[in-house]
Amino acid sequence: MANGIYCIEGDWASKKAPGRDVRPVLDALSAWDGTPYEHHGVGTKAELEHRLDGWVRRRSFGLGYLATHGTTRTIHLGRDSLALVELGDLLEGRATGRVLFLGGCGVLTAAGTVLEEFCGRTGLGAIAGYTHQVDFIEAMAFELLVLRELGHSTRMKDAYARLNGRHEQWATQLGFRMATPTWSSPSPRRGRPPKSDA
Repeated sequence: MANGIYCIEGDWASKKAPGRDVRPVLDALSAWDGTPYEHHGVGTKAELEHRLDGWVRRRSFGLGYLATHGTTRTIHLGRDSLALVELGDLLEGRATGRVLFLGGCGVLTAAGTVLEEFCGRTGLGAIAGYTHQVDFIEAMAFELLVLRELGHSTRMKDAYARLNGRHEQWATQLGFRMATPTWSSPSPRRGRPPKSDA
């Protein structure tokens, strides 16, 4: 898989966290590993669709990183929200062999068969993300490790095993989960439930 990262970041707009931005993670990977990246901000479905079109056109960016607020099976961009199934509609048949990491709280709280079908429908080689509510700073620290692993791996099930083996406490606390068209990891049971963080 081409290991460039195409990051689409939602509008975090919040009085509690006015300066949220995931670019420091991308800058660190670029500086340490030479990982190329693009970063784009979105706040609406139309903007997201435009940026997803950009991602599927750039073959050297095999790893997509959607950094947004989230709740159960729902992505919150800022002004707009969309269900996981709607994201599948936008990517249907266009993301062949790519990997998508969803950074929103609780977005991957779905049956394994649903996530496998999502991968099959979109062509994704794998999807990864969280089933629990996550702390922004803890998630950013973990995502540095996750994005590095996913960007340098060809066997996603093995990548999941390595991340859980080396960082089990974080993976469990954040509810880290992954699926491919033919396999899905168990849904973590412990941790905070995915209430709204938008």
